[in-house]
Amino acid sequence: MRMAEKLGLRALDLLHIAYATLMKEEIDAFITGDEEILEERDGIKNISGVEIASVQEVAKI
Repeated sequence: MRMAEKLGLRALDLLHIAYATLMKEEIDAFITGDEEILEERDGIKNISGVEIASVQEVAKI
């Protein structure tokens, strides 16, 4: 609920971010094409510690 208030994302987006937060020790980043999540990537990183990356950024690697 704290994330919802601070980030203003839709419920399903928040569910994905919450799960990624639980898995943050197992993943390098949360990869998405969702523009709303990408716009909030700094806030998500600050709140959850999860790195957010776009599909395009990962495709360049």
